[in-house]
Amino acid sequence: MNRFPGRVRSLRLHEGVSLVEFEALGERLTMLGLEPPGGLEEGSDVLLGIKGTQLLLAREDPGELALLNRLSARIEGIEWGELSAAVELRSGETLLEALVPRKALEPLALEPGETCRVLFQASALSILELRS
Repeated sequence: MNRFPGRVRSLRLHEGVSLVEFEALGERLTMLGLEPPGGLEEGSDVLLGIKGTQLLLAREDPGELALLNRLSARIEGIEWGELSAAVELRSGETLLEALVPRKALEPLALEPGETCRVLFQASALSILELRS
């Protein structure tokens, strides 16, 4: 599980569904979920999480998609396994790890030192802890 700090920028709730925007990793990230934790409000500091299997990698931004969360990250390293690859990414001061099927990553021919795009659905992001 990737963990990183964030701050709530906006919070909307309608019919049991919440849409929360955060400032995190130097970007605006969006989470779509059910009822948020009690006490969450604009300006709250939180610890956010996302599974490495939920991170998608691209050489460049793929353009129009129904996808809100897009980051630029530097590839720090790639550990190749038989079926998958663990890609270590740096976004600002934070290290993230993406776990990608090997056959999906190989055609991209990404190398350590290069910058790539990291994409993920709003429903993949979660609040792990309310800090304030």
